[in-house]
Amino acid sequence: MAQQLYTVTGKHGAVVRAGPETSSALVGTVPVLEVVKALEATTNSKGVERLKIEGAAMTGWVSRRLLEKADAKKSKDLKIAVEWKDGDTTLKRLAVEAEPGATAHDVKLSLEAMTRVPAARQVLVKNDVELPDHEGVAAATLIMREEKQKPRPDLQTVRGGETLAAFLPPPAKVVEEEAEPLHLRSHGTLCGGSFTTRKRTPFYAARHLNAKAAAPSDDAVEARAAAVDVDAAPSDDDDDIDEPIVEEVDRPRCQVPPPPPPPREKKPIVVDVTAPKAPVTTQDVRAAGGPPPQKAVWNSKDTWEERDVTAWAVERFAELLQEEVCQVSPSINLKFRDVLRVVGDAQVVVFQRRTRYLFDFSEVEIAWAAENKEGSPLFNGRCIIRDAASGAAAADLELETAFAPATDDEKAVNDFLRRRGEGLNLRASVGAALERFEAEFVRLSGEGVALAVKFPKSKRLAKR
Repeated sequence: MAQQLYTVTGKHGAVVRAGPETSSALVGTVPVLEVVKALEATTNSKGVERLKIEGAAMTGWVSRRLLEKADAKKSKDLKIAVEWKDGDTTLKRLAVEAEPGATAHDVKLSLEAMTRVPAARQVLVKNDVELPDHEGVAAATLIMREEKQKPRPDLQTVRGGETLAAFLPPPAKVVEEEAEPLHLRSHGTLCGGSFTTRKRTPFYAARHLNAKAAAPSDDAVEARAAAVDVDAAPSDDDDDIDEPIVEEVDRPRCQVPPPPPPPREKKPIVVDVTAPKAPVTTQDVRAAGGPPPQKAVWNSKDTWEERDVTAWAVERFAELLQEEVCQVSPSINLKFRDVLRVVGDAQVVVFQRRTRYLFDFSEVEIAWAAENKEGSPLFNGRCIIRDAASGAAAADLELETAFAPATDDEKAVNDFLRRRGEGLNLRASVGAALERFEAEFVRLSGEGVALAVKFPKSKRLAKR
């Protein structure tokens, strides 16, 4: 391609890599607004357009979206490159868009939104000269520094406060009132429950009137309270803005506290010291002895009777499948890493004095790994096997995969996955594991089937 000049327009510059892929080695970073020369253009495997550029300090591949043609029509906004520094350390490189005629203060407001540094503490420097707020800024490279707050030795904490205390009012005198008798309180707790009332008792009426009158001394207050007539006390209909209106709760006014609850009998602590039973394994099921499965006692008429052994069947088939090794080529082997998901079931059926071993895995999702002859992993993948059932051969299996090859080794594995017919292919390996599983399945004894029924639920079994 013809060499074209581009300007870096990314807010933080552009990352330069050794190759067009994002997984290639990192070369460095081109700052904002630097002019570079484009040498070559291509599209990587992810569909991203990449350009090979030559800058003042490095050469490599960058993303096309971070570049803009240098001779393109200029936009109405100015692009200003700002380096945020703390001493000699560059904290971040930023790109600010400003309208023509923008001042340094306008740039500071944009930087405040980007860096969270207040505009009042920002200092913009151009060519070692600080820019005042009213000065216009054209397209250039500026340096921003944060002005630290300086200590104020002239501000000292006033200790003692004798002078200030002379201008403050004296503190209010706290007068302790005589506590009301328990049977005359307007609110409180009795018999284990709370109660409130707005009825005016003689004691409350005396205190209410004394609060409105100026008392010269505490003795006069007590004398006046004793002389108050009960009939002169305010009634329930009087408005009292100092007290909230709370309806009375009808509760017994008993002063005797309730008896304590009877002590609870402590139950003896029972500790199970028996050792926990080990979970059933696939080996336990296969090693169980005894006669072959028979019909249950309740099945006197030889009707259909089935026992679900799906959990054991899925786990045993996964173990046999992981033992298989497929030879793709003299330098590449394929191993089954794990069985991720199985859709299907397995039963042992007794009908008319005959025992049948039936299983149908309609869908099996397998994770495989390609390795070299030394056993080092190369790459991984997944595939789905369908119609793995009782009596099925390798040719009856259907394979589905979305593997997309890119290298020669991956193409060889892809051909191996999609190969059909007799011979060496993935279906033959799965079919061999299927035959081994069916041979073990039909040899289960009656005790083995009973253990398989109690087998722990398999996490590989898909929910229906």
